[in-house]
Amino acid sequence: MYMAILFMSGFFVLVETIRVRRGVSWFLALIPLFLLFSVIGFNRESRDFYAYEKSFYDYNIQSGFESGYSSLIDFVKYLGFDYTAIVFLTGILFLLVLLKFLKTNNHVNLVILFYSIYPLIFDINQTRNSIMYFIVILSLAYIIKGKFIRHYLMMILAFSMHVFAAVYIPFYYLCKGNRKSFLRRIIILTIILFIVSPTVMRLVAMIFPDKMSVYLMRGIDFGVIIYWLYSVIDIFTVWWVDKRISSRIEEKDRKKFEVLYRFVWFPLLTMPFISYFTEMYRMQRNAVLVKYIYCALAMKYMTIKEKLITTSLLLLSAGVYTFVIFYYGDRVELFNFVEENEVYYYLKRYLFY
Repeated sequence: MYMAILFMSGFFVLVETIRVRRGVSWFLALIPLFLLFSVIGFNRESRDFYAYEKSFYDYNIQSGFESGYSSLIDFVKYLGFDYTAIVFLTGILFLLVLLKFLKTNNHVNLVILFYSIYPLIFDINQTRNSIMYFIVILSLAYIIKGKFIRHYLMMILAFSMHVFAAVYIPFYYLCKGNRKSFLRRIIILTIILFIVSPTVMRLVAMIFPDKMSVYLMRGIDFGVIIYWLYSVIDIFTVWWVDKRISSRIEEKDRKKFEVLYRFVWFPLLTMPFISYFTEMYRMQRNAVLVKYIYCALAMKYMTIKEKLITTSLLLLSAGVYTFVIFYYGDRVELFNFVEENEVYYYLKRYLFY
């Protein structure tokens, strides 16, 4: 089923690159999108599945979660469902993200294809993080509309699911002002963080010597360098696309493109600390889906040549991601969980035998 998603969506991407009539993309995407939704929403044996399933029935473990996720467990129990309902919710949130940003777009399969390559395998193995970051992406719609209160209500909801959402709190304010000001702040702050991060880490280690000593020992290895590389490729991709389309964007779309563009740049701030905290990978990984959405929306304003170059850049970054997965051999195991879902079992049992 996973390979079917890749082959079908990949073929449709080529068709859509040449040109399709409005609405045809969603028609072509129905089957690969259904299969992708099934992979996410009906997964049954990911790394997180059994651990979170256990916590679903163990109040002592549940009480250690954030209040929002704990309340979600209680609500699902109240409705009479089991933990699989929460996994299903993850798939629903993914669909809502696509519908919110791509409902009138002719390049849905572009997002399906590249999301399936990366970071799908991480998302089905990190359910709570996925719920959190889908909510964060949905909250971007309120930044686009300038609705401060609604945006931060969504952010509170995201934070209540996973505390990692706190890193996105400043983003609303970083979307204020012109782009030059935004880029200047991001670049200067990143440079400062590179300079002060060793000192900061040592100071924190003095306060928490047992916990922080292991982080200080990590250092910069080949995996960190590769992380920096594909972060730069991501930023270069949206920069290159922006240079092609900035003068062609319709005024009604300009704010949407600007917010998505800045969201891809935002994880640059994690680069100084990635050598210490592998958890910081998540911030960049969470921006990848937004990058795909940005490029899919931009296809509307591109020539065929520009579409092909953009797709090639996305393939380049996806190739680097895949290299990292195989470099850290334990991550290859993540692929083993992709087909572990009820829809695949049903199709295999009743349609193929």
